[in-house]
Amino acid sequence: MNPGNRVNPFKGLYYYEEADKDIFFGRDNLSRELFNLVALNGLTLVFGKSGIGKTSLLNAGLFPLLRDTDFLPVRLRMDYSSSGVPLIDQVKQGLQAELRENGVIERVKGETEPAPAFSEGETLWEYFHRVDHVNSDGKPITPVLVFDQFEEIFTIGKHHRQRELLIDELNDLVEDQVPLAVKERLLTRAGMFPYLRSR
Repeated sequence: MNPGNRVNPFKGLYYYEEADKDIFFGRDNLSRELFNLVALNGLTLVFGKSGIGKTSLLNAGLFPLLRDTDFLPVRLRMDYSSSGVPLIDQVKQGLQAELRENGVIERVKGETEPAPAFSEGETLWEYFHRVDHVNSDGKPITPVLVFDQFEEIFTIGKHHRQRELLIDELNDLVEDQVPLAVKERLLTRAGMFPYLRSR
């Protein structure tokens, strides 16, 4: 097997990594089309037969385009084993690790002060409506959650006790609808709805 190089960029059965973007040829149009779908939609699904190059397209085609335009791809691979971390916590931990690794700062939405990370029981919807993400120069960064092998939620994860919770949280995030638990919590409080200022 050839791991790929500039003289012979073909990697055989190995998939291309993000660092291989300069030797990933022939899929520029497809990479741009996929980027446009991601940039314009709250949900984009990439599917196809095993081995046709989906992972390579994401890694070496889409991810560099996202980074060049102030998006931050956050690759997530869920662990559905009984000993694994709760599913929502896996998403939160993966996001936090990617933010740290890329020097992305969390700020209170619309402000310049630092925002605390996830609070106990906070939904993904609440977090993304409470926090702005910026680089060290204060330029806005948009995280993009990328679920690798997402179909496993319907196969090896179909009996996981937190499967429905993960699906509900992702649905609320994609549809930008206030989660039921948040509605119930807010209805018992006096005062204004705290997320009116956010997009």
